[in-house]
Amino acid sequence: HIHRHPARSFRSMMHMRGKVDWENFMHRPDEQFIEQRKEQTATIGARLYTRLIEDRELIPDGNLIEIAYTDLVGNELAVMNKIYDQLQLPDWDRFERILKPYLDSISGYKVNKLSIEPELEEFVYDRLRIVYDTYGYTKEYRQ
Repeated sequence: HIHRHPARSFRSMMHMRGKVDWENFMHRPDEQFIEQRKEQTATIGARLYTRLIEDRELIPDGNLIEIAYTDLVGNELAVMNKIYDQLQLPDWDRFERILKPYLDSISGYKVNKLSIEPELEEFVYDRLRIVYDTYGYTKEYRQ
């Protein structure tokens, strides 16, 4: 499981929904739907993370790996190698031959620089506090 600062993750999700939702509507949504997008996203995120965090203890030791997004980015190959070792997966050499060219092909990728207003930080902190507490994120997001 890859976790990321909740405010950054939430802002990214809202950005994506602003683009992708329109491609998936069968008809023009009510204005109310658009106004509730932030609330819907927070509710879904809180449910998802609450369940994930509660259910971690049900996963046998050694079968769950949790990685901070910031630890993964820029270290993808090393992190994947460590995951293979921890899970005792076979054929790392074979997988590495596939993964390395893919990682090379996306080496110039830049994540969106999205602003996170103080009001949004407060909203996300209030709604997703379980994520902050579980993974040790600070309330303020620093890029």
